[in-house]
Amino acid sequence: MTFILVNFLIGFAVSFLGSIPPGSINLRIITIVIERNLRAGVLFALGASLAELIYSSIAIVFSAYLTQNPSIKYWITIFSIPVFAALGIQSWWMSRRSDTATTETTVAPARKFNSFLSTVSFSV
Repeated sequence: MTFILVNFLIGFAVSFLGSIPPGSINLRIITIVIERNLRAGVLFALGASLAELIYSSIAIVFSAYLTQNPSIKYWITIFSIPVFAALGIQSWWMSRRSDTATTETTVAPARKFNSFLSTVSFSV
């Protein structure tokens, strides 16, 4: 029993430490709390948590499926090579295009979104 508790506490501590670095969502939560209020920041954080819960659930289901069907892993690997190669070429091509052309940036007007819904859309 103590082995399970120790593993849980270690997992909890590592997960907590992994969430501390300021990522895009964490910085956005800080910005919302400063610009609006604490309630809006908490709603934004709950939306981010919901998105992470959905991502984690899909990952667990998919990993269980891969464990039961190892032949699928081979086909995913074969399929992912050209997909990631195409994405890399597109990214390289777009970066070269943006270097040669100067673009003007415009700032969109600020909209008042519900913090919870904006997080879910931001996370996805």
